[in-house]
Amino acid sequence: MAKTLTALLLIAGASCGGATSPTHTAPLPDLDALDVTLAERIREAHAAVVADDAAPAAWMELGMIYESNELAAPAIECYGVAIDLYTGDATLERAQAWARIGQARRAAGEIEAAADAMRRSIEYDDSYAPTHWRLGTYLFDLGRFDEAKLAYERAIECDPEHLGGWNGVARVLIQVSEPEQAIEVLQSILERAPDDASARRLLRTALVHAGRGNEAAKLQAPWRRKSALGRDPWHREFRKYRQAPPVMEQARDDLQAGKFAEAIEALEEFAEDQPDDMNVLSYLAWGYYQIGQRDAAQATIDRALTIDERSAAVLRVLARIQRSDGDSASALTTLDRILAADPNDTTTLLEKAKVSRAIGRTDDALGIYARMLQLDQSNGDAWLGKADCEATLERWSDAAESYRAALRLLPKEASAPVGLARALASDGKWELAQSVLEKVKRLDSAGAALLESIRERKL
Repeated sequence: MAKTLTALLLIAGASCGGATSPTHTAPLPDLDALDVTLAERIREAHAAVVADDAAPAAWMELGMIYESNELAAPAIECYGVAIDLYTGDATLERAQAWARIGQARRAAGEIEAAADAMRRSIEYDDSYAPTHWRLGTYLFDLGRFDEAKLAYERAIECDPEHLGGWNGVARVLIQVSEPEQAIEVLQSILERAPDDASARRLLRTALVHAGRGNEAAKLQAPWRRKSALGRDPWHREFRKYRQAPPVMEQARDDLQAGKFAEAIEALEEFAEDQPDDMNVLSYLAWGYYQIGQRDAAQATIDRALTIDERSAAVLRVLARIQRSDGDSASALTTLDRILAADPNDTTTLLEKAKVSRAIGRTDDALGIYARMLQLDQSNGDAWLGKADCEATLERWSDAAESYRAALRLLPKEASAPVGLARALASDGKWELAQSVLEKVKRLDSAGAALLESIRERKL
């Protein structure tokens, strides 16, 4: 009744020549709490909406500025208004707006609502592969694997070159204990895209699940950023609005810069919205530890492991804290928990090798480095670690070969030529050792001292 009365009053006001209220009111957060540059961008986009609140494109632009800077709620509101304003046969525009709502809801942790939004997008455009792929990913996260597989397969039908769809099908097959079928799918991907890192990691996992660990060990699958999943012009358009660093990236940068208080403040706020985000909790635990709040760090880790006891991000931070506390034995146990889930996790293997070497278990460390090189011959850190272990064990010839490999892969690593020269000199190859160091443009004090000793033919 109240809504009807309001509508009648508005109509009456218009017919009498009176002013009318805007159809929609654009959301505006507290700009004083934001970065100055971001606040100015929002202010300009908001003014454009106020100037013409019937223009859906202006609402979409304001929404994408909000979403790209992790302001999900106002972004969703803007997209909803844009959908209402699109007229006639603007089906693609409505599909894109619903897809943006889906991604914003997913970023806010609302996975079910995100999946519903993607379905609405598909109602307007059933031919856009990335939307089906994202729907499949959300359904996978919800544990609805049969539905996820159908969505991934539809993505492939829309775009056979969309690697996200193929990788998604493989993920489902691994999850439902069909690793051999997953292997077939992944091998077909790698025939077309041999450098696809996602497919290579999934193939390694599928081989392990299929009991083919020896093959998995031989597969080079280095950990890299995500591969390109396929053409996605809608998301490419969105990325241009992402100028201010997201909360997580800024927090990580603050942690690395020693700005622990700033990082913790941002992470605590982020954790309130996404309490199950393992990356947030791992960063937060490390921040607490750095400012001396050991109990808060442990409580954060315990909370995270209650949610996901196999979270590699959280367990790595736990191991890092244990090592910093001088408890290397516990750190090794924690790292083994990660490797129990993924024996070929090169990041964890590298950390375990470093801890082993630090406590004098040189043979163990050497074995781990050798294992890493079975997985990826191009891992310079593994070659350097192997060389250092061989030098410690006075296996000079082997050490020299390993240092050479490290030097080829890490040409700017100052310790590689110094280690190579020491190994060569210890093996009686004085002139060769001397020539290695004389080719280095700038030696540190240790390198310069070693060169002088080699010239005098003594170590």
